[in-house]
Amino acid sequence: MTSIGFIHLVPFDRNDPRKGHDEGVELFEYAEQLGLDSGWVRTRHLQHGLSSPAVFFGAVSQRTTRIGLGNAVIPVGFENPFRLAEDLGTADVLSGGRLLPGLSVHGPGYDDVLNDLVFDSGWREEDYTYGRIERLRTLLAGTAIREIPEYQGVGGDFASDRVEPHSPGLSDRLWYGGGS
Repeated sequence: MTSIGFIHLVPFDRNDPRKGHDEGVELFEYAEQLGLDSGWVRTRHLQHGLSSPAVFFGAVSQRTTRIGLGNAVIPVGFENPFRLAEDLGTADVLSGGRLLPGLSVHGPGYDDVLNDLVFDSGWREEDYTYGRIERLRTLLAGTAIREIPEYQGVGGDFASDRVEPHSPGLSDRLWYGGGS
């Protein structure tokens, strides 16, 4: 099987970030029109590039219908696995199951002062190993993480025992990217 895709940083001017993001969405539209199979973005933190692939793919999904939406890679050390599972699930539901989430793990890469600002002081004790990715995979798989008490008739019956929205198959499309 042959497939072709592209990767993009989604760069932007700090004084007009919308233009860069809009151009990124338009690139995905054009790539789909050309028949490419997938488009990929890189995650950039504290740079003039895309910092949130899930949010970006939510927008791309509304202007494309077929192209695979991949990221290379989300550094999970910067993420709360619970919140990332919610964001990826939402983007995957909006896209009709087209997300191709790439992940990596490593400890914070900034100096101690910046790490304290980004992560609070608990970053020194956090687990930045593959266990963090396994926790995310378990959440994306729809595994129950709590018991739901019987509905008491107040406020609506919205409680769930798993991370929502659940997008079946998303946890099977995770992949790991490493570097040197």
